[in-house]
Amino acid sequence: MIWIDAGTIREAGPTSEIVGAYEANARVEESTDEARTGEGPARFLSWEILGARAAQPNVLDWNGEVRLKFIVRVNQRLRNIHHGIALYNQSREVIWGNAVEGLSFEPGVHELIFTIPSLPLRPGVYSWRVSFYDGGEMIDDWDCQPSMFVSTAPLTHKQDEFAGVLNIASEFTNRLVSVPQGQTER
Repeated sequence: MIWIDAGTIREAGPTSEIVGAYEANARVEESTDEARTGEGPARFLSWEILGARAAQPNVLDWNGEVRLKFIVRVNQRLRNIHHGIALYNQSREVIWGNAVEGLSFEPGVHELIFTIPSLPLRPGVYSWRVSFYDGGEMIDDWDCQPSMFVSTAPLTHKQDEFAGVLNIASEFTNRLVSVPQGQTER
C-alpha cells in the first residue's frame, strides 16, 4: 500500500503498517496539549520505544520484550511522588496500567524506563498516558504523542470482530482419542 500526501509518497509498505501510520498521524494532528500549559514542578516531554527504528520510535514491529523511555523535565525537588502509566486502545479502554509510589527527583531531565516482557497486542494504534501526582495533586498528566503503532503480523482470527485485543500465537492439534462402539478405525 502507498500513502500519498499532497502529491508525494509519504510511506509505502504493508497495508496494516501504512493504515496504522496514517491513523497515528491523524490523531497527532487532532490532539491538543491545552491541559498542559505552563511549566509547573515537572513536565513530560517525549517518549519512545527503545530499539525501534530511528525514523519511527513509536512503531512496535516485533514480539517479545519492549522497553519504553519517557523523558520528564523536573523543575524543582520532588519527594514521595506517585508515577502512573497506562496503555489505551483506540476506544480509550485501558489495556494495561501500573504505578510506582514514593519516587524522588532532583531538578533536571530524567529518563524513566519501563521494561515489559511482552506486549502481545494485535496490530493497531494505541496510546500511552503518564502522570506524576504529589499527595493527590496532579503535577503533570500527559497523553503521549505520537500514538504507538503496533505493526506486528496478525497471529489471531482473520476477522477483526473475533481477533480480540491480544495478538498471541497458538497451536492447534486434533487427535482421535476413541472410536465409537461398533465402528472400526480406518
